[in-house]
Amino acid sequence: MADELNDMLFHLLWVKDAVFDSSTKAIIPQTIIYKYYQPRYWFFTSQDGTIKRKSKDKLTKEQIQHDFMKAISPSGIIAVYYCIYKNKRVIEYLTTKTFNEFLYKRKIEYDGILQKFVDPYGSKNFALTAIWTPNFCMFEKKENKLDLFNQSFDLYERAMTFEGKEYFVEATPLRGNDIPRKLQENCDSIVSHVSAVSFEKLKIARMVVHFRIDSKMRLWLLCATSLRFSTDAHMLPIDLNAEMGIPKILNPKKLTVDFKNPAILIKSVKCSMCEAMFELDKIAEMDYRVVISLLKDEEIPIIIRNIHPRLKINDYKRLRNHEKFLEKKAQLCFDCFLSLSRNLPSSGVLKSVPRCQSLSGIGPLHPDRLQSRRDRTMSSLARSPVNARTPSTASSRNVFSSRTSKTAGGELILMPLSPV
Repeated sequence: MADELNDMLFHLLWVKDAVFDSSTKAIIPQTIIYKYYQPRYWFFTSQDGTIKRKSKDKLTKEQIQHDFMKAISPSGIIAVYYCIYKNKRVIEYLTTKTFNEFLYKRKIEYDGILQKFVDPYGSKNFALTAIWTPNFCMFEKKENKLDLFNQSFDLYERAMTFEGKEYFVEATPLRGNDIPRKLQENCDSIVSHVSAVSFEKLKIARMVVHFRIDSKMRLWLLCATSLRFSTDAHMLPIDLNAEMGIPKILNPKKLTVDFKNPAILIKSVKCSMCEAMFELDKIAEMDYRVVISLLKDEEIPIIIRNIHPRLKINDYKRLRNHEKFLEKKAQLCFDCFLSLSRNLPSSGVLKSVPRCQSLSGIGPLHPDRLQSRRDRTMSSLARSPVNARTPSTASSRNVFSSRTSKTAGGELILMPLSPV
């Protein structure tokens, strides 16, 4: 349980102290533990401040949808889903659409924790990380740089906190003494409660837990990313840099530079040809009419077959003559769009490579011929008579004559020419 989901912590917080009948000070959002592809446990904080667990007959998709859809956040985020994927913790934010798909359509392949989203105090999402040991307690605040409630920005770009990169979030110090004191008290309460309910068989030696303060200044426990018990056979140091991941449908390399044109990080559109996921701004549309004309040799074009997998041949032959069917659009990635559109007559792409014409006037050089021709020209100029001029019409002319100097370069000398 050291650096995995640490879902056992919610079980320990729910168990009451059999001796003193006391409970922890920590409060948690509605938290559902998924085990073996199904929701198994549902924990929540009751009105009296104690952590309780709902009965198994409440663990239905309809009941989860009903309770989680109450008091929807202005940010549009319904819930957060934590899971371990390829030894890396993945955090997924769910909106109304993706939350319903998660409940009714998605196959839960990995154990995880579904938790109702808690709005932060202020306009920016943040998380408070507490690193607790028996000797000291350290705190860190990671705050997103964008407004959480501005839905013109991508969901993840404005919601990521401790799982985000440095260009999405920034670490800020905790001001004052009230919040650090509350964090310290909550951590101490968690440690003492776990020790009491386990009859001191489980003593937390070190842990890394994450909190959030809501608009009513209440401190919520979100999750624990690292736990170490004194009974561990090999006491390893806590993982301060626990690898936080984001879903594979996300492009983490994009960032909003121009606030008038926010970046799109979520790969929410599937290419109808290669069936790979892409961002919405990396998709081009093509009419069925054009698709059919370009792929007329196929019985049913692969693009239309991917969009309508249940379409029969007879139905396709009937529909391809209907105007409304031909006006439908297929969504293609840029590579697939260009590979298809190059076959259009209006694309400007040459169908055949132009034949290279042989060049004329280029042959082997003969410097000896050039030298002999130069010598003949110079000798003919030396033998030609010079036009006579009278002294009255003669005049002195200044010309530049080049003379090599002893240095690496040369010097220019202005010399008067005698009248001819």
